[in-house]
Amino acid sequence: MTTSPIQFAKQFARLREIIQASAASDLKLLQMFDFWPELKDHRDEPAYASYYDEFTPLVENFLTDTNLHDLSLDELTGLREMASDLSLKKPASLVVRRMAKVYCYVGEVDKALQLFAEIAGEQCNIPDSEIYLETLSEFERLQAICSKIPETYSMTKEMLCTIADEWESERGHLWFDRARCLFVEKNTNGKASRGRMRTLIGSAKMAEKNKNGDAVGAATIEVTFENQITTPDDPFIGVVYDGLTAVRAMVTQPHSGILRGSDKSRIQARFQIEDADHAFTGDSIGLAAALVAYAQLLKPDIARYERFISSEVAFTGGIDRQGRLLPVNKDTLSVKVERAFFSSVKYLVLPESNIVVARECVTILQEKYPHRDLQLIPSTHIGKVACDHNIVRAERVCMGQFVAQKAGQYGRMVKIQVPLLLALLWVLLAFFYPRFFNPWFDRNPKYVKVTTRGFEALNKDSIFLWDVEYECEGIEAIPKWQTGDLDGDGMNEIALAPKSLGPCDRNAVLHVYDSEGELLFERTMVQRMPNDDVGDQFVPSVISFQPLNDRHVIITVACRSGPARGHVRIWSRTGDSLVTYINKGFPGPSLLVDVDSNGENEILFCGINNPMASVCLFTLGDGPCNGESPPRAPGPGPEEVYLIVPPTGVSQQLVEQYNCVLGVSEEAPGRVRLIVCENISRIPRCDLYYYFDERMRVTSVLASDSYIAQWEAFVEQGLLPDESLVSVQARARDNVTYWTDSGWVTEGELRALEER
Repeated sequence: MTTSPIQFAKQFARLREIIQASAASDLKLLQMFDFWPELKDHRDEPAYASYYDEFTPLVENFLTDTNLHDLSLDELTGLREMASDLSLKKPASLVVRRMAKVYCYVGEVDKALQLFAEIAGEQCNIPDSEIYLETLSEFERLQAICSKIPETYSMTKEMLCTIADEWESERGHLWFDRARCLFVEKNTNGKASRGRMRTLIGSAKMAEKNKNGDAVGAATIEVTFENQITTPDDPFIGVVYDGLTAVRAMVTQPHSGILRGSDKSRIQARFQIEDADHAFTGDSIGLAAALVAYAQLLKPDIARYERFISSEVAFTGGIDRQGRLLPVNKDTLSVKVERAFFSSVKYLVLPESNIVVARECVTILQEKYPHRDLQLIPSTHIGKVACDHNIVRAERVCMGQFVAQKAGQYGRMVKIQVPLLLALLWVLLAFFYPRFFNPWFDRNPKYVKVTTRGFEALNKDSIFLWDVEYECEGIEAIPKWQTGDLDGDGMNEIALAPKSLGPCDRNAVLHVYDSEGELLFERTMVQRMPNDDVGDQFVPSVISFQPLNDRHVIITVACRSGPARGHVRIWSRTGDSLVTYINKGFPGPSLLVDVDSNGENEILFCGINNPMASVCLFTLGDGPCNGESPPRAPGPGPEEVYLIVPPTGVSQQLVEQYNCVLGVSEEAPGRVRLIVCENISRIPRCDLYYYFDERMRVTSVLASDSYIAQWEAFVEQGLLPDESLVSVQARARDNVTYWTDSGWVTEGELRALEER
């Protein structure tokens, strides 16, 4: 049936909404691919030219190498055809290169060769009988076929050999601080799912002890994920706490031969997912995080142990406090196995209880790609995983031992004895004391380690740079800190606000230090306003370095409860106060957006408005200005925009005190997505996605699958009216309320006025 222009316009508008709702960039790309046949049928019709002009640059923007990382060969084939139809030569070549690399990973090197020969216009063909020997691994097959390509086919040979060179550089890594993880993610339609492989980066260390030998701080384990402190009840990171408990037992038991600390030693760990463009969920991160922590905690014993995690291994599976591996959901295991199958990894480590299903998945895949040999390593306990030499390489000679051995060996050679020994002595000193003897030592502060009287500045490798001590003891274990380049010289400054300094009366005081440890300025994060009568116990909750228009600033937020207040302050690089703003509730994350289209960014905050019992969004410029949030006396205020997102019927039926913000992001220039949870105290979450245009006017609302399921349950129980999902989403949109010079007005009221 032919689509009318009006129907097509609605479909294209729906495509925009779906793209905005997609958290991951590759899912946005696949949504465009699904829509392409509709647009392709009208590409030569003038009435559809504007859609084509909008669609083409969107595809070009999202067709990047990173967004092809987790796509299947069938998806890549379709994207290649779409890019060719749109005359996008560079994106099309990226897709071909990714397809060729995946074919090489599964041992189908002849198909990769055909792809490159087609691009080069060279009739290059190597008979299978010369290459595919059963004794060759996937990588060896690639090397063999590269060696067989005649030099006359130079372009084809160069492209294929480039993949071989890249693969060779990747496969030999041994890591102290990272491991490959497998995740599962649903597509936007909620029906399909895909596996994702990412690298988890982490560090872990035993906390220092006080004079009595006890670990500092009340909490025995502290985990920071993506630079945010997490708690054991976190649905994603909570399993890491159990894994660290198991690892601590491994490295502190006398029979382990390691005996670092005690079974009550406090562990501080930091983790992040490399190249993550959206949040990941699930408990399968547990095993990988525990292994990274294990390698990190052994690092100080480098003279006796050197345990590395192989880059040829991928991990999936949770872990409990005793170190036992917890099974992966059988419904999602197949896509994880498939993702590992079409990758460069040689081994997949998983819980033993999943091995039967995993082997069935591999067998099915090998029927189509018989040259792929993905080896499954089942295990029941992290201790067994750590002892497997295919996974964790053990008992290797460390650099210090190697240099010492070479010094003894060459020291007996008279002609080169003195100069070589001097050179080796410098190598030893540079290795063990890099701060003083290594000219390439990284002196840029990246992390902060809190001590009982102050803190230590560390570089990206967690190596000590300098420290600060205050006049008295009493800093709590979790102050707020951040590093950032405040003056644009390429070196980071450190901003730190202690949670408490006891009798020193420095609670919620911002201290900013330069890259060498000199104090630049010290400012209070709390500023009294005439109508603000709350007490003194404020807690620092946000410190953020931001490049705001033509200047670098620091944003701070200090909060307290009873009643809730959040003091937002913005500081110049010299410590001048640019903005002082009190939100009647808790302000949260911030990002930069241009809400008035004047070419200058404002700072967008989201949080809770306590009097309205609702999620709020507001924007502040770079000042100078002072003020407080509505409701207040009518009239202009310091904020460009202030709006609230009231709870919906689902939240009201669940008797939640508030809805809450889960995340805010800029989906396109000036366009913002806000994720609001309607049931913060329950699982699964009921989330709504609110989309705002460049004026911060809400354009649409989309409900998550869990929200829809809860709403349908309430409708079936007669607790909510029986209506369409479209009506429910439209009501949530129309209930968004804005503060104006004359008071509150809803989106629905504004739309009604605009339609007159």
